[in-house]
Amino acid sequence: MTLDQLDLAYERLTQRTMANNYFFDAFGPDPIVGSAFAAGINQFSNAPPEWHQGVEGYSKRFGSDFGIAAGWNHDALCTIEAFKEDTLYYRCECRGVLHG
Repeated sequence: MTLDQLDLAYERLTQRTMANNYFFDAFGPDPIVGSAFAAGINQFSNAPPEWHQGVEGYSKRFGSDFGIAAGWNHDALCTIEAFKEDTLYYRCECRGVLHG
């Protein structure tokens, strides 16, 4: 199938698709891996020191970082909804260097 044969007309996302995207962005692999990485860095530098080292300290750091990531995602969703924005990537239908 070539690009000419594809129907690239824009269709607004359904509420279900937006909800699926929200949950994937909030609880999918990216925030989990990012929170685990950030917690590892904080564990290595012992920040904050009140949480100490070990599994318990790492768990607190991971939970905190994951909560921050979920909060950012929620704030982004509220902004997207308020301005009725669609943040998905759509392939450009243009051709050539000058898009003519």
